[in-house]
Amino acid sequence: MKTEQSKPIKLILLISIVIIIVGGIVILTKGFNVGLDYSEAKNIKIYFEASYNDNDLNQILNDVFENENRKIQEIEYFHDAVSIKIKNVSDEQIDNLKQKIGEKYNIDDIDKHIIVNDIPGLKLKDLAKPYIMPIIIATIIIFIYIVIRFRKIGIKETVLIPVVELFVIQLTYISLIAICRIPFGKLVIPVSILLYILSIVCTIIKLSNKEEQINLKENSKNK
Repeated sequence: MKTEQSKPIKLILLISIVIIIVGGIVILTKGFNVGLDYSEAKNIKIYFEASYNDNDLNQILNDVFENENRKIQEIEYFHDAVSIKIKNVSDEQIDNLKQKIGEKYNIDDIDKHIIVNDIPGLKLKDLAKPYIMPIIIATIIIFIYIVIRFRKIGIKETVLIPVVELFVIQLTYISLIAICRIPFGKLVIPVSILLYILSIVCTIIKLSNKEEQINLKENSKNK
């Protein structure tokens, strides 16, 4: 019976190991597909002489940058200035943008109205750094509680297996992000923390069920 039940677990573990290996290769060779929020990019600030039209601006941006992912944000209250963050920009595209904006809004000294700055990319390890120590401390406290609470079950079931499961789940998640080329953005770390919490909850539920079974067996023996 135990062998039959362990087959799906072994299969899932095998699939996870394969994903982790492939993900590791992808990370080492290609790295992550860093999203616009964290990647090296250009910041283009456009100062209009009057209020601009959203549709007209988007049409110009589509013509110049085509399908390139971008982030647009107003920087003035009077709808006459905008900041555009975009990854891949050439000098030719900047010149094209200046020409189209100048023609559309009748701006002669266009170089004074469009300012382009480089935005350095953020290192992914720096993003994770603030979370590392709190998670380590929380994990130690949680597992101290688990060991005390479920002392009848043993160290292997209460510590070794759950810790391995935590690592496998997190590594599988990170590997899938790399393999599928999902943009590494603001949601990646919160989702990772959510998976961590769900893993801990599932571990406590499983251990509670095992403890209940042990108590039932002890009670039946005493009878």
